[in-house]
Amino acid sequence: MGLSRKPAYCWGIRSHWAVENSLYWVLDMVFRDDECRVKTDNAPANFTTIKHIATNLLRLPTTKDSLRSRRKIAAWDDTFLASLIAHHCLHPIPLGVARLFGISLKLKPSPASCRADMPMEAVIARRMTMERINLSGGEVGLLRLGAPDRPAVVFVHGFSGDLLTWQYNLFPLTKDYHVVAIDLPGHGRSEPLTGAQHWQDMVDWLSVALATLGLKRPHLVGHSLGGRLMLGMVERRLISAASLSLIACAGLGPGHDYPFLKRLASIETLEDALVCTRHLFSDHETGVERFACALHAKLSTAAARTALTQFLNANLRTVN
Repeated sequence: MGLSRKPAYCWGIRSHWAVENSLYWVLDMVFRDDECRVKTDNAPANFTTIKHIATNLLRLPTTKDSLRSRRKIAAWDDTFLASLIAHHCLHPIPLGVARLFGISLKLKPSPASCRADMPMEAVIARRMTMERINLSGGEVGLLRLGAPDRPAVVFVHGFSGDLLTWQYNLFPLTKDYHVVAIDLPGHGRSEPLTGAQHWQDMVDWLSVALATLGLKRPHLVGHSLGGRLMLGMVERRLISAASLSLIACAGLGPGHDYPFLKRLASIETLEDALVCTRHLFSDHETGVERFACALHAKLSTAAARTALTQFLNANLRTVN
């Protein structure tokens, strides 16, 4: 064998054993695959596929902690689990969980935007920076990710939400799209509309906001109220959209639970938030407390509650 072929030959041998070391050894030691007693019908093949997927997801964070530790944290912390599934690894392991178990957190900062000596919190904040732009109706909160020369995808949340509704959907799309999430008036970081509060006025507001951002034929994704506003823009031909995706769009169903919406708009205590959250989650307890805390924080000010209440009063049974 010539010398020129030896490196490739050695690489082939190492690659063969890498399968044993990086996959089968992990399945045996981390997932205890040898002790698995699943043997019926297609179950072994299905479980093997799931374990392979889980192994690949656990390798996504750039921290030096073990796969066993990451697997345990994924079982204990819903946020970390969701971040793995969504490939959202800007914050590989929640800081509180990491410090509790003494896990070292290290990200690889982008040289263009982050210094190597930045604290973890600063790196994360730099990678996910909220913006504010000025419109005639006041300041608008938004988040833009991905190269601006790529096709644009715009996300708009529902009633009482904010742009972080989409936090686990945004980052996987940034590879191929310019992603924009926006706070509706009176929600999140956007100021309430002055004067009229009709939802059609909010349609006009949203079309002006997207025109200000200079988005050409964006893909539109809206949830609940956000979906109805986007549908309104398309119906009135206020925007030329590449596509329109509606999730539980308001106004297309038989009616609305107005007593619940009013209660949602008047949350003052964490207990109020827990009651509303359990209603939204259909009494499923996973993530209820975390969601309730976030909901309470968003509606902790009288101004936020007033803005939502005024919107409901102006649009009672007129969103169809």
